[in-house]
Parts: sequence; structure tokens; C-alpha cells
Amino acid sequence: MVIGNNEINATNRELTLLFHLNSDQFTYCLFNKNTNKFEFIDTIFLNSLNNLESEITNIFNAEDKLAISFEMTKGSICTSTNTFIPSVLFNEKYIAKYIKFNSTLTKENKCLFNKQVFSDFYSVYAIQSSLLKTLNKITSNLTLKHTASIFVDYAISLSQKLKSYIFIQINKNNFHIAYINNSKLLFYNEFKYKSLDDFMYYFLNCLNVLELNHNLIDVKLMSSLESNDPVFTSIKNYLNNTHFINRPNNFNYSHNIHEISEHKYHDIFSQLICV
Repeated sequence: MVIGNNEINATNRELTLLFHLNSDQFTYCLFNKNTNKFEFIDTIFLNSLNNLESEITNIFNAEDKLAISFEMTKGSICTSTNTFIPSVLFNEKYIAKYIKFNSTLTKENKCLFNKQVFSDFYSVYAIQSSLLKTLNKITSNLTLKHTASIFVDYAISLSQKLKSYIFIQINKNNFHIAYINNSKLLFYNEFKYKSLDDFMYYFLNCLNVLELNHNLIDVKLMSSLESNDPVFTSIKNYLNNTHFINRPNNFNYSHNIHEISEHKYHDIFSQLICV
């Protein structure tokens, strides 16, 4: 789905490339630093049977807007292996051990980390070394973070002190959920689901484990799904205080981006807030 200006009158020094990558799709965006404007967004669905490194390389070779050498690239990636470590316990020498505590690492994995912007944690995650090499080869000055890192920071940035929130990023086959209280992270997890029943089971179980009042908790939604998707109807049947998140109001947007639903593409917009 292509959204934005077909003709962008800007040089590579003015444009920042932003992207989000998961197992199903690659979304990229061009942001004009001089005008503080999101100019263009496109989502390309991936063939999971193909080699991911080859698919990403082919996308960059085929897309005219990716042909230029950008001065800066920011990206987020959703991998199955990630965790958060409190700063007082973090030591760069042990990042592989943090991952191995609840996941399996192979020799093909590379462990990466970054400090959270709005909380006193480090995000630690693993990525295929070959994929990381490909991303660094086809982009310029890449800053890469895990989706969970950006999602949690973004949720905290949108919260207010003395209030409690559930933030959810819902995608086609998975969702991220965070419980923020008094602008502090108390809970985060990611779940994969195959059906609406799966989703509601995981979601409601989180609320029950956290002992949250369904009538009082403020639920903030962002998603790649359409706003009329049955998942949102089901959530609202159980919780009264449920709202879609609007686009950040401290940026400008092309006319075509303005026309899309405001709850979409926060995995892109948030990358310029969580820096």
C-alpha cells in the first residue's frame, strides 16, 4: 500500500529513512527533516517462504524511493528473542546470557542492545547475523532497535503521571501489550495469536494477572488493522475506556497520510519520538 507524495522534492540530506520489519511485511517511510514532515509511506508484504535477506535486498533494488543514499536510517525489527534488563543489573559483557536465560541462541545470532529513552532499562535482543549484515549494507548510518523497545518508550511518552494505562499494538498475527502506571513500565509482553479467541484469551489473562479493574483501566490502541476489525469490537465489549491513539501532533504529514486512519503506522512515527 503506497501512501504519500509520488514526487518528493528533497535531497538525500533532507530525508531520513524510517522502516519497520517483521516476518510478514516491510514498511518504510521518508521523513523530511527541514519541513518536519512525513512525506511517504509504503508497506510491502513479504513471502515467508523466501530468504528474508534476499527479499529485503530485492525491495531496495526495486523501489525508486530507496535508490538514494540517505544520510540517516532508523529502523525497528520484531524478532522472537528479546528482553528488558534494569540498568542496575546490566553489563554489556553478559548480553548473550540475558537472552539465554529464557531463549535459545545459535551461532547465527547476533545480540544487540540499547538504553531505553524514558525508563531505566536496557533492551536486549537477538537478530540473525546475516540479516543484520544485509541491513547495514543496504542502508546508511543505521540505528536499529527492537519493536518492543520503541513500543514501550512510546507508551511511556504518551502516559501521564498518577494514571494507569494499558497500551496495545495489534498486528495481524501478534500483539504487544504494556502496563504503564505513573509513567513507569510495570509489565510488557508479546503474544502470537491465530484467532480472535486466542487474542482475547491472552489479552484478558494479562488483565486478570495484573488485577486491573476492567471498568477503570484506560486502554490505548494502535494497530495495522482496520478500525472495524472484530478484535476491537471484542475489546470494547469487555472494557469501557478504550480509545485509538492519534498520530503525534508535533509533526507534519503529507495529504495522503492525513487521509489514513490515525491509529495506523505508530511503529513508524514513534521512532522519531523514542530517540
